[in-house]
Amino acid sequence: MQSFKSLLMRKSRKKGSILVMVMIVSTVLWISIIYSMSAMTTARKLTLQNVEHERALMLAQSGLAQGLEWLNVQGTQPSSNTTLTTLNNPNSTNYDLDVKVFPDTIDANAVWTISSTATYKAGTASAERGFSRRVQATVYQMNFARYEQFTDQTDVWTSGYLHFFGFNAVYFGPFHVNSGMGLWPNLWFCEESTGSAPDGIFYYPNYNSYLSAVYNKNSSKTRINIMQYYNSTYKFEPKFYKGLQRINNIAIPQDLGVDQRASALRANAGLKLPDSLASYLDPVTNQPFYDATKGKKFVIVAEDPSNAQNDGRLKIRQYRGKLSNVPQYGPEVVKTISEINGALIVTGDIESLKGVIDGKLTIGAFKTSASSGDGNIKIDGSIEYESRKANADFKYSDAPELYTSDGADVNLAYVDTLKNQVYALNDILGIVAEKEVIVPRYDLNNAAVGTSMSNSMRMDCIVMATGSSTSSTTDGAFYPEDMLNRPTGLCHKLGGVIQNRGKSWALFSGGNFVAGLDGPSLWDFRAVLPGGAPPFFPTTGVYTYLKNSWRDTYVADATEDPVLPN
Repeated sequence: MQSFKSLLMRKSRKKGSILVMVMIVSTVLWISIIYSMSAMTTARKLTLQNVEHERALMLAQSGLAQGLEWLNVQGTQPSSNTTLTTLNNPNSTNYDLDVKVFPDTIDANAVWTISSTATYKAGTASAERGFSRRVQATVYQMNFARYEQFTDQTDVWTSGYLHFFGFNAVYFGPFHVNSGMGLWPNLWFCEESTGSAPDGIFYYPNYNSYLSAVYNKNSSKTRINIMQYYNSTYKFEPKFYKGLQRINNIAIPQDLGVDQRASALRANAGLKLPDSLASYLDPVTNQPFYDATKGKKFVIVAEDPSNAQNDGRLKIRQYRGKLSNVPQYGPEVVKTISEINGALIVTGDIESLKGVIDGKLTIGAFKTSASSGDGNIKIDGSIEYESRKANADFKYSDAPELYTSDGADVNLAYVDTLKNQVYALNDILGIVAEKEVIVPRYDLNNAAVGTSMSNSMRMDCIVMATGSSTSSTTDGAFYPEDMLNRPTGLCHKLGGVIQNRGKSWALFSGGNFVAGLDGPSLWDFRAVLPGGAPPFFPTTGVYTYLKNSWRDTYVADATEDPVLPN
């Protein structure tokens, strides 16, 4: 039998063990609580940090939007890296927002990289660390060269004549008209087709219904009139492979001298006639290049002097009228395309333009005043790309492979073949006139222009005619002079047309070509690519993101330069 003393000792040890266990459990609990509190504090700090990172991203994105808005207002390319003024900041205590616009160029077409950096400044708590989060994107302005056909106003009819797009034509590029128009059968539109006609789109099942609804009807000028089946020759209604949509009016520039969309051309033209050469004296004859009493009229011949690429030059003379029916000219000035920065502006008229283009060039004819009636360019001979001439197998929209065997559709796969031959070219010409671009019936030597069906005239150029030098609403077209009366001629065109007023090139009677200039055309596919359009060609004012240019990164600070496009 155990003693009372040993029983007490055993109970004491048992109590001690319980106390130790309680102390151990309490310690573990306190450690767990402290750890949990620490983890919760850390998690809270991480959550707050993540919130700040997301807030920084949203703030940086808002800065990017404000940078784009600033560019839209400016309309011109900044001459250097531009830091914008202080922007609205939703949390000015904890954040700094820095937005910059970095200019860059791709083959003389302006692009802008917008960099927006939101910097989170370290808070009072030691765990709140500062950081800089940046978003950037590169944008470029779409230019009017992107259209294969752009017309502000196109006639549907005039007294005695119907005006229409039609007769086995294929339009590869974007097509737009701000007014009504007439579309006849056997028309194919491969890219987007848009119109701003206020009264919508009307289809007519046959010629009689079309004629009764269109001819001498003012209402036809405010709608898109589409004739479907015509006869066994023209038996397919127009087809829009990417649809025909109605959109808001797209304004064409009305004054290139002040319009922001033409500011790059004004600012970057390396030769401005007559101002640049008003005091120039011919080194041989010592005669002045320019005689102000003879008018602001010029003659330009483009030449490719060698087999080397991009060494094209321009021979320029003042046209001084005729003496006994013989053209009179001032001394000749020779300028390379590169030394005039790929752009030339004439205030006045270009009375003759022709030759071979080797390089990238834009030629502009500006008006001298709001009602001067000048700003014309006359193309009185072939104007051709050296690189296009070098391809003897170059094909246009009359290539038989372009159509399906039954003639009902375009072989869209073959369009890629035509695109590839255009992409291979390394020359491009933009022609911009504030009145009209005209193919005259006779040149300055009274020789007929474009009147041969066996020897095609060639026109490689993207043309823009705004018609803003007079108050007449019928000005501003690209067309052959005296179309109704000139003999039939053949013309191959590569490029695109942007014009204030659509005018007919050819007269058809009973489906037969009887007067004017007719022939296949091909859109210059390069025009929609950054760097593909003619240098400094007037823009639409619409910005488009450069593919794969968006970046979201962390940077050391706002002074770190962004990654610019190659």
